[in-house]
Order: sequence, then structure tokens, then C-alpha cells
Amino acid sequence: GLFSQDIAMDLGTANTLLYTRTGGIVVNEPSVVALDAQTRQVLAVGAEAKRARGRTPGRIRTVRPMKDGVVADFDVASLMVVSFIRKAIGRLGLVKPSLVICVPTGITQVEKRAVKESAQSAGAREVYLIEEPMAAAIGADLPIQDPISNMVVDIGGGTTEVAVISPAMLQGTGFKEFVDKYPERCFDTGIAESHAIAFASGLASQGLRPVVAIYSTFLQRALDNVFHDVCLNNLPVIIGIDRAGAVPDGPTHHGLYSFSFLRQMPNLTILEPSCCKEMRSMLQYAWSLKSPVAICYPRAACPSERTASTPPPLESRKAWIMQNPSDANLTIWACGGEVARAFELVKLLQDAKPSIRPRIVNPRFLLPFDDATAVELADTPQVILDDYSSDGLTHSVRNALSTAGKQAEIHSFCWPDNAIVPHGSLCELREAYGLTLPQIAKAILAKLP
Repeated sequence: GLFSQDIAMDLGTANTLLYTRTGGIVVNEPSVVALDAQTRQVLAVGAEAKRARGRTPGRIRTVRPMKDGVVADFDVASLMVVSFIRKAIGRLGLVKPSLVICVPTGITQVEKRAVKESAQSAGAREVYLIEEPMAAAIGADLPIQDPISNMVVDIGGGTTEVAVISPAMLQGTGFKEFVDKYPERCFDTGIAESHAIAFASGLASQGLRPVVAIYSTFLQRALDNVFHDVCLNNLPVIIGIDRAGAVPDGPTHHGLYSFSFLRQMPNLTILEPSCCKEMRSMLQYAWSLKSPVAICYPRAACPSERTASTPPPLESRKAWIMQNPSDANLTIWACGGEVARAFELVKLLQDAKPSIRPRIVNPRFLLPFDDATAVELADTPQVILDDYSSDGLTHSVRNALSTAGKQAEIHSFCWPDNAIVPHGSLCELREAYGLTLPQIAKAILAKLP
């Protein structure tokens, strides 16, 4: 309504918080309820109930309905929710507000319904529930250049279900701050990649949401565990694959083959963000799934946001057509850090030949791949900017078209399959393998009519 206002509520173990956009935190009180032990009538809630602890007659007892981030007494928790919401509405004079309530992972459908009904009885117009790990990821406003380290978030005085694991790479993947701040939530397994993945699968099987931060090249040592422990059991482990694609650190650190290895895994979703905003939405999407997810990201800093506006919501197996002129006569595929290069390539091509009208497609989902969009856009020559070997994005596009019986002219620019890419800066390496943008533009112009 015109005079209503939205409220966000965090059911914390120690404190419960209610927040509005204009008023900020309007309620911040202990998650404590004082009850008449005989009638179970609520006598006090929050700070008043906490002050009564140890000072009340025997028939009055104080209860903490939240324990270790889990609802321990749902009847009492529902009464507490009603009290706090009415307190916030009374203070602000709100008219039927909409309410978002942060709840623990694993809450049952019956419990969800009880929370919603309690909020509605307190005067909320609409009630939405969001799981704590999802709220943590959204609130963290995560940047792509430090994509995993900010995922350990302490929600109020309670706990989240997130645990972060890394095999001797906590500092290399940006975890130092959180090792210092949340040591109980960071696990360094040492140089034991297999154990890191197996450990994560064990935590996931018990209802936690583990995140494994690992370099792409070292994930190869744990492929057996990714397959047997995580994917076969369809467990919700998020694998943050750092240094995907080529890096300046030499042959032992290039992440050119991780996609080739992982594309065979059952139940696995593989995502690759092109910018900070897309990384955030992919992390949120990963939290929403109850199955394994791998997110590949480069060693480089966050790509420029100038390449596109706010990314559309992620839809499973759906590519993002970022530029699509009605008279398109060329299709450029690019994901991850290659998306920014695709927009620069378009400028080079059109400066040389204005009649070229490229569309740009960001697959977003490396697995499962959007075969339908590839088939739909097969009416033009295809250019693929691929930061992997030819078994990466190049294979996905070729396979989609081949399976559908579509013929298209394909020009792939990827790292070689049968060569060891040496040490060197990315500029030097791209120059050596014909992958600089001027080299790619020259090659395309030579092949197009």
C-alpha cells in the first residue's frame, strides 16, 4: 500500500533484528521469551524477558527458542516473532508491511508455514522466507576478484551453515582476513586436495553448505573425489575454481583443462561469470541449488562493468545474448574474462569493416550448455573466444550444432591442445599463439566474405 513499508527480520540465536530501509535497525533485542510455566502465556519478550532471568518466581521460566542457529522450540519462536513484529509496527506506525524473514537451512515445510502464519497474524501483509546462507551471500555484496573469501558471514549472534575449505590456499585465494576473524569456519586441509573435497562432501551430507576454494590446476588431483564423493551423491558443495584459463604463472598453474575434466561429471552445474554483478548472481544461484556447483573465475581482477548493464536473472541452461542487432551477420561466443574482450573485438571488426554486425553471446552455463540458443543462432558464422583448450566452450558450441544437424562456419580461438603453454605474461602468451585481439580480428576478416 501507499503507506506500507517493507521489513527484514533475522531470527538470530542471541538476538533478533528487524530492519527497514528508512529506519535502519528498528528492533535489536535478545531472542528470549519469558513464559508462565503452567499456562505458557507470554509474559515478556526480548530485553525485558532477559532481565527477568534468575529473578522470577519458579512458575515463570525464560526460554531461548533459537539454539546454534536452529529453531529449538517452534511454538515459542512463533510467539516471539509475533511480539517483535508488532513492536516494530507499533513504533513505526506501519500499515500492513511486507516482511522478509531469514530462516535456517533445513527448516521443514511445516515450520515454514508456522513462521509465515505467525508473521501474518502479527499484521504482515506478505511474508517471504530466505535461507541464511542465501541472505549472507546477498548481503556480502561479493566482488569477483575475491569471490569466495567474503562468504563466511556471521549472522547476528547465531551461525550460518557455511564452511570454507581450502587445501593450503587460504591466503592465495584471499582468506587471510577470515582465517583471523572466523577461524572456526575456515578449514585448511594442507596439500591434500582429495581430502578437501571428501571433507566437503561429508559436511554437505550433514546439512552444511561447504565452499571449497581451490586453484584450477590443483583440482585435477581431486577429480576422483569430485566424482565419487560429491557428484554421485548429488551433494550441495560449491567449488570455487580460482585461476581458470591461462595465467602468467607457468605450465603447472594454467587452468586450461578444468572444464574438459569436469564436463563429464553427473549432476554438476558449471558457471563462469563475466563481471562482478554476474558473479554475485551466480553465487546466489548456487546457494539456491541443492546440488553441486562449480564456479570458474580468472586470476585477474574484476572485468569492467562497461560491457553490459545489470545481468538478467540466471535461468538454468540459458545463455545471455548481450548484443543482438536485428541484422546480425556474425555470432561471437565468449564467457568469463573473454566477454570484455568480445566487446573490444567488435570495435576492431567494425572499424575495419562497418558492414559487420556482430551479436555477442555469453553462455553463463558451461554445463549444462544452452544447446537451443546455439541452434537458434546458427544462421551466421560463429566466432568462439575460448580461454580453455578446444574441449572447452569450443566443444560445447560444435557439439550443440552437430547434434542438431546444423552446419555453420566456426572460427575458434582457444589455447592449443597438444602444446605445453609456457611461462609468460598473458600478452606474451596470446601473441605467441595468435590470440591477441588484433590477430583475431585479422584472422576473422580474412575468412569472412
